[in-house]
Amino acid sequence: MGIEWINGSGVKTISVNGKKTVVGHWNLYIEGTKCFVTLSPEEIKQYIPDLGANQRYCYGELLDVEIEHLYGRISKEEIA
Repeated sequence: MGIEWINGSGVKTISVNGKKTVVGHWNLYIEGTKCFVTLSPEEIKQYIPDLGANQRYCYGELLDVEIEHLYGRISKEEIA
């Protein structure tokens, strides 16, 4: 059983994918949307730790609280 939040809902994970930019930073997208944030190489390792040095694309799942931290409050329609 997952963590229960105050409102009674369980933990939700959201799929993300990223693409390395020309300058070595990462644009991290919520899968299926145009919502993205740009993260430094050090920052993205906090969320997707198994990235290789020569990797250009990444995929993973983040917790909903991590998504809220990175992207701010976004509507459920944008990530549904």
